[in-house]
Amino acid sequence: MSYSDYSPADIIAAFQSTFDDDCCWYAGAVFVVYEYVITFGQEVDLFWKRRWTGASLLFFLNRYLALLLILCGMLEYVPKTDSSCAMVVRWQAGVEYTQYLPWAVFSGLRAFALGGQNWFLAGIVLLLSLVPLGINFGQYAFGLTGEVDSLYGCSAVLPITEEFARKYALVLVLSNLVRQLTISLSQKTCLIASDALVIAITWFAMLRCRDRFGEITWNSTSLTTILARDGSIYFVLLLILNTLHLTFTMLSIHAAFEPLSYFSDFTEPATTVLVSRFLLDLQSANQRALKVDSDDPLYLDSMSFSSRVNMSRIVGSLGTSLGQRTNDQR
Repeated sequence: MSYSDYSPADIIAAFQSTFDDDCCWYAGAVFVVYEYVITFGQEVDLFWKRRWTGASLLFFLNRYLALLLILCGMLEYVPKTDSSCAMVVRWQAGVEYTQYLPWAVFSGLRAFALGGQNWFLAGIVLLLSLVPLGINFGQYAFGLTGEVDSLYGCSAVLPITEEFARKYALVLVLSNLVRQLTISLSQKTCLIASDALVIAITWFAMLRCRDRFGEITWNSTSLTTILARDGSIYFVLLLILNTLHLTFTMLSIHAAFEPLSYFSDFTEPATTVLVSRFLLDLQSANQRALKVDSDDPLYLDSMSFSSRVNMSRIVGSLGTSLGQRTNDQR
């Protein structure tokens, strides 16, 4: 389509919408890049120089999928043909959707560790967190592709025939509204339920830990405090972000009955940063806990815990329970 196919009002509205979306997207991208720069030293010390575990894999997937997504987003300005645009759109969508995989595994492992190694609870959290991944990848089955539009540039489209569009124009508009609302509702509702469940498991584990070891010192940097305090804060923030995302999507209705919300430009970068920070803090506290003297009773307690869980090689610091004590808690 050319500019002549659009009215001046449509062109102005399109440019304003694109400008707003780009500003929000670049704000989120800068946030992720800035976080990467200021924490790269910690990443090298805590992950690159250590034995690789499941926690390491989750950290790198979470971290570098976000950076790859930023690169793919910037490539949207490059394509000049429909074929190159389609390739960029599919790659960008694949990277964006794959981000939900490490987030889901992260939530599931935390539920497993804090829920007394309960596979049922961990499975529920994992499945709830994987719902957005399945829904988003389902778009490939409907022929997700990209086209270069003179007004919007390289844009993602789900192809339909022109004859079908003319015949069922009203149906398409209404079904698009229902589809957008259903997808947003199902995705975010499941994520909200998953976050709330992890928070409940964390607080229940905190109560058990308090009964066994006494009150947790909230200003310390111990492994238990990181698990309890930081875990609670991060998952509460994720719960708030997903709730706000769902709320703004439901309330923000654009022209032609199409829901429009720029909140996703902030929720995904914020989720990436929160998960990375939690993994960095957890890995740092875990390394301090492992440096206790072998003659210390704590060493034997830590070793017995690791043997009981028998997953240290797989999940690393993510398999740690609130029941593990460190020197600054004694």
